[in-house]
Amino acid sequence: MEYTFNKALFNAEMKKQKISREKLAELLTQKGDSITIDGINWWFRSEKNKPEIEKIKIISEILNVPFNKLALISDDIKNNILGINNIKFVPIVGSASCGVPQLNSYQDIENKAFCKSEIWHNDLYAVIATGDSMTPEIDDGDEVICDPRADILSGDIVHYQIAGEGAIKVYFKDESVGVIEFVPFNQNSEFKTLKFRIDDENIDIRMSKVIAINKSKMNNRLARLKAINR
Repeated sequence: MEYTFNKALFNAEMKKQKISREKLAELLTQKGDSITIDGINWWFRSEKNKPEIEKIKIISEILNVPFNKLALISDDIKNNILGINNIKFVPIVGSASCGVPQLNSYQDIENKAFCKSEIWHNDLYAVIATGDSMTPEIDDGDEVICDPRADILSGDIVHYQIAGEGAIKVYFKDESVGVIEFVPFNQNSEFKTLKFRIDDENIDIRMSKVIAINKSKMNNRLARLKAINR
């Protein structure tokens, strides 16, 4: 999720209210979001480090500072959601290739994706897309929200896993020949369609329907350039 933690405002309010980092760690823990002083110090060890968005929400309550002043969210994302109070957060569990299947490898203890509250439930998860076989639907670096509960029909985009490997493709089921296909949206010859027999009991295929895509800020910019042929 594209957002910036307003460290200057945070430090100013902490100093103004005479709250130490040790005290903040204690208050966050009391509110059910356990953290150590080392965890808070980590936010300031590099420019990129920041607390996860849910933690910022609690900090805004503790400091009595508006959430949208502590978490500066990009306009691209604001245009895709109904409002700060209507956001739910989904754990990012790995990466998924938009090319060939690959093992999940994305790890970041402070990363979550967002979705609208009306589609949220506890089983939702997110993966980071890699590769461009699903362009322009999904680009490299996009956050892809997946629903393992949703019914899947031919033409849906799915995150599928086979033998511990995962990828994102378009799902197609051909009952007439008894075949399931995973088809790349980008029909470049570099990207291949995978086919499996429906009745092949040796293949364990797990699928989740892609229900939302959070475009990265960079990808939104690239999409706009494509739209104006530049």
